[in-house]
Amino acid sequence: MIPLNKSNIGQRVSNTVNKYINLMKPIFLIGMMGSWKSTIGKKLAEKTNLSFIDIDDEIQLKLSKSIADIFRNDGEEYFRKIESEILLEITKAGSKIISTGGGIILIPGNRSLLKSKGYTVYLKASPEVLANRIRNIGKRPLLNANILLVTQLENILIERKSFYNEVAHFILDTDLLTSNDAMQAIIKHMNINNANNPG
Repeated sequence: MIPLNKSNIGQRVSNTVNKYINLMKPIFLIGMMGSWKSTIGKKLAEKTNLSFIDIDDEIQLKLSKSIADIFRNDGEEYFRKIESEILLEITKAGSKIISTGGGIILIPGNRSLLKSKGYTVYLKASPEVLANRIRNIGKRPLLNANILLVTQLENILIERKSFYNEVAHFILDTDLLTSNDAMQAIIKHMNINNANNPG
């Protein structure tokens, strides 16, 4: 995996990255809630003319329920089952930009797919930065409005951090970046523009 922050944003594109793009594999964005997966994913899709898929949106469309309602009425285990099924289908869809749910890496089979079926970018951010970015806690079923947000995020990250690092081909620290900075950093590393506009 290749860590990146603002100080080395122009680092040379790796052969591994080009291999994944040339083979038309999906590009997965992983990370905590508030890590800008959807925001950066949409910017990447627009910049590269690739399709964008948000797995949370696909789940809500499939079940005709909000994420909060699914957790409340059906439970997290059922949510993870549907999430895994949709991830498996998406891995067959060719080169697209995919925003994943923050907990998708909790399932071993999902981690295997993220490592082997695409190029996975971990959008890393500290709990303090994530807390400043998150709006509308009511839509986040894992958060409790009565508990300090940064404390909750610290605890969730402790559970997930090793899994994010395990599956990531590329780690991008976004604490000091804007969403546009992050999008440009990913493009520079993956050379997406050249891959989609040869010659």
